[in-house]
Amino acid sequence: MSRCCSNSATCPCPTAEPAAEGRSNNQRVPGSEEEQLIVEGFESWNTGDWERWVTDNVDPDVLLVDPPDLPDADRYRGRDAYTRRFEDWTEPLGHFHVDITEFVHAPEATMAAIDVHGEATASGIPMRYEVFNVFRFRDGRISEYRLFLAREQALAEAGIAVG
Repeated sequence: MSRCCSNSATCPCPTAEPAAEGRSNNQRVPGSEEEQLIVEGFESWNTGDWERWVTDNVDPDVLLVDPPDLPDADRYRGRDAYTRRFEDWTEPLGHFHVDITEFVHAPEATMAAIDVHGEATASGIPMRYEVFNVFRFRDGRISEYRLFLAREQALAEAGIAVG
């Protein structure tokens, strides 16, 4: 099973749901090509092959938008800026592990809820939080990636009615 820490016996970050032996939570039968791309992206992050995946699957003119609730929220345009932003996140947090917990599809976007967990670099304190991601696609690649801390905000951005 894929884990966020090198020693699975002492890992403070269990997966969100128990996964079948030998599988992480991201290894599921995808419901669409877009969902498959998202699953592969998070798996490549978890296994350390993310840079190759970005080159192959993220549009060169991608737009990445931070969660609007962050005090320094910003927008990043282009594949290099996209990659740098993820590197910025790992500096204080260390390498974190990501498990997909939900997909919701809309005609123009896909929302993926993720469970993010790992250990803070400086303190070693376990951290865990949920992030809601809205993806848009162009020509089989991710062209827009917006992050939210609230599910309702992500669903609204994706064009999904919140009841």
